[in-house]
Amino acid sequence: MRIFIFLILFLSSIDNIFEFEFENISGFLLQPGDILFQDGSNNFNNAVKEVTNSIDGYNFSHCGIYYVDSNKNKFVIEAFNDGVVLTDISDFMNRYLTEDNKPKVVVGRLIDSLQTIIPMAIKNAINYLGKKYDNEFDLTNDKIYCSELIYFAFKDRVGENIFKTNSMTFIDINTNETQSYWREHFNSLGILVPEGKEGINPGSISKSNNIKIIHYYF
Repeated sequence: MRIFIFLILFLSSIDNIFEFEFENISGFLLQPGDILFQDGSNNFNNAVKEVTNSIDGYNFSHCGIYYVDSNKNKFVIEAFNDGVVLTDISDFMNRYLTEDNKPKVVVGRLIDSLQTIIPMAIKNAINYLGKKYDNEFDLTNDKIYCSELIYFAFKDRVGENIFKTNSMTFIDINTNETQSYWREHFNSLGILVPEGKEGINPGSISKSNNIKIIHYYF
């Protein structure tokens, strides 16, 4: 009986080690402030990818900020589902996997000249914890969507946002019409499709000159 219990505990510890060290695959180590770009695969994520584009031919639908707290716990600060939360790094990495179980995540890191702003960027992001998710994609309201969190968190030494906004589009490139998913989405919120309004998305952040793409998990 004791041997059986020991084996269960031992196997459980192996699983936990594997999960917590997921970000160390191939000897790569994440650093606080790294931006994690994710390729999701549900209806919402697919709709995002169909109206945006990302670096190196990828189609990112989500992004978050890697964070290590004072107790060495590893998290991603992200605006996801209901709002801005701290997500355990293993849960983030395991959220969307390839067929061969690789995390569908790509890592961006601030260029050297901007590394000193990371502590303040993390502090800024943490200040948004608890904010509701911004389904309206409106930079002026009190809610936050994933890339909006990145946009407001990362500011240079004089307080200017280091990532640029762009005119949002919800038009399907194949039909040249507003994608049906987005028509239904904004109609359910009782607002017009914010076509042409200023916004930001994971793909545009991934192409910024202020970061380097330094690791591909898939």
